[in-house]
Amino acid sequence: MTKEEKDQENSISIEETKEKDVEKEPLVEPEKKQIKFHQSEEEYTELFNKSYLVNNLVNTSIVQKLKGFFDTLPGIYYCTIHMLFMVLIGVIVFFVTNKTYLCMTLLVISLDAVANVVFFDCPLSSLEKKYLNTSMIETRLTSLQKWGMMYANDRCYDTQLEVIINGWTLCAAKILTLIVMDSFHIGTNSNSTL
Repeated sequence: MTKEEKDQENSISIEETKEKDVEKEPLVEPEKKQIKFHQSEEEYTELFNKSYLVNNLVNTSIVQKLKGFFDTLPGIYYCTIHMLFMVLIGVIVFFVTNKTYLCMTLLVISLDAVANVVFFDCPLSSLEKKYLNTSMIETRLTSLQKWGMMYANDRCYDTQLEVIINGWTLCAAKILTLIVMDSFHIGTNSNSTL
């Protein structure tokens, strides 16, 4: 066989295979189960609420108590952070005499004051209200009112700003007092030994 005959035979066999491929029947896919899709969210919620999982596990009293606890857990966390923040600033202002630390504390109090003015509330108090439906400032005001100590107004924003301004003033006054004492060498007795 010559080269031309081989090429002609190959071209015929290629054409025959193409024709055979075209003549093949399309594959028939097996029938799939039809899944019903729910169009509305209300329908889905209704099905979920009627499910075995919700009726026998989620709606039990133990699960509801745990859910309530875990819903308030972030609020307890923010309340703890808020309390720790206030206590540590108080300890620093009252017991630390290092002016650098007091300046850092003054900066932190200033940032808190700016956040209070910008958000019209302390950010940590806002998070406490979100998760606990109350905040430490509201609880404090209620307690003071029960004891007979009344503020002129009931707005938490004003009382928070008042506490921040008082803390800032106390810290700034301590820094200035320490600067004056260092300038006049008051309170530094280098001759005394312990």
